[in-house]
Amino acid sequence: MKFIRLHNLRRSLGNEKTTLRPNEATLRQFGGWYHLVGVKRHDECPTTKRQAENAPERLVAIVEESARNAFCTRLTLIAASELTPRKSSRTVAHRQKKTPIPSDGLQMKTERRCFLRQTHRACLRLFSVVLIVVAVGSLAARAERNPIRLTHGPMLGQPTATSMLVWGRTSDPGKFTVHFGTAKKKLNQISDPATTTIEHDCTGVAKLTGLLPDTVYHYQVWVNDRPHGLPARFRTLPHADVTRNAEYNPEGLFNFRFQIGSCANQNPLHGGGHRATTYEHLNKDWADKVHFHIMNGDWLYEELREFPPEAWRLTQNLKDYPLAVQIMPTVVGVWENYKLYLTRGIELAKWHRHVPSFFTFDDHELVNDIWGSSEAGKRHRRTVFRDIGTYAWYDYLGWANPTEHDHPIHFGKATMRAGSDLLVDPNTDFTKLPLQEMLNLHVHWGTPEAGVNDLRYDNDDGN
Repeated sequence: MKFIRLHNLRRSLGNEKTTLRPNEATLRQFGGWYHLVGVKRHDECPTTKRQAENAPERLVAIVEESARNAFCTRLTLIAASELTPRKSSRTVAHRQKKTPIPSDGLQMKTERRCFLRQTHRACLRLFSVVLIVVAVGSLAARAERNPIRLTHGPMLGQPTATSMLVWGRTSDPGKFTVHFGTAKKKLNQISDPATTTIEHDCTGVAKLTGLLPDTVYHYQVWVNDRPHGLPARFRTLPHADVTRNAEYNPEGLFNFRFQIGSCANQNPLHGGGHRATTYEHLNKDWADKVHFHIMNGDWLYEELREFPPEAWRLTQNLKDYPLAVQIMPTVVGVWENYKLYLTRGIELAKWHRHVPSFFTFDDHELVNDIWGSSEAGKRHRRTVFRDIGTYAWYDYLGWANPTEHDHPIHFGKATMRAGSDLLVDPNTDFTKLPLQEMLNLHVHWGTPEAGVNDLRYDNDDGN
């Protein structure tokens, strides 16, 4: 049997702590408030029985479990005839003594009113107990995690004439699909499942294929065989095969429109603030007129960069950190930064649901005024934050771009002896790394403020 230890609800009953058993509980009216005083019914526990016998105004309740094994579902009131407190009884007796009752009928009516009044008060107190007990029980009932759901997205990226990428983030690692079609109420095509992984903060990308050029499509993300998030639409790019004409356009030339911008700062002191007024105008005037969008950097500005990895772990209900967080704990703050912008920037998120984008990163996706990242021997916390920030950028924005070298960021823990140029990592086979396509090695800071935009944490010693 599962037990939950509780303190007295309102005032102490001696120095004892009370225990509430899921199946049964005995409640006693003490000093105007009810207290849990035992783990069994009063006729089964000698101590509780004595307490109940010494309390004429006792209230006994049975806590019944529901079919779903919830902790508390209702309290059934019994022994209601014993609810009348002593004080009220003495008051009635005193009044009866001063003013004789002329008939038995009137006396019964007076006692009935008194009983109903006291029963009403007791029921109000019982209701407060029900609220407290059920609130405690709901904590136990929430031990099982909610079903996986879409938390952020969708966003569109890497558009072509016949395909589109759709990004989403789920509450837990899992899968999602995208239902799509040329008619808003007939989404009769389904993408292959996209997989979201905890190593990338539960983000993933689905690919829509077999699309028609220069065509409007409607789509909806599905998780657990149910629609999630808001529905949206997009337009594919034109294609030469469609526009080609042997006499007038033998090369298949076509026109297209795109929008370009940068710097989506949501700080109210630096612009339009959380409303992102620029995106309000873009959604109103241009979302249906352009084929794609180029975000030329600074989509993100530094916030939540000191978010505790332990808080992230508990939110994700994880037993251990994934390797990426073990090695780069400050990546959690960048993930949270992206989620904040998508949650708070309503018009920004709406734009990315309808208009596919290409993204470059500038300094704020990493950390403000980063410099010297490719300079051998450079020693600065901003410099070596490049790869941590880029790792999170790929998870949230970089997926939308075609890349020349489709390699992940490699990371690990290694040792090096003084006077030696040999880096030792027993968990890595350096011969399998594409070193000819890699820039340099960064040894990053392990401090919580490594990605924070604050000059107080900068130190140029040793450069």
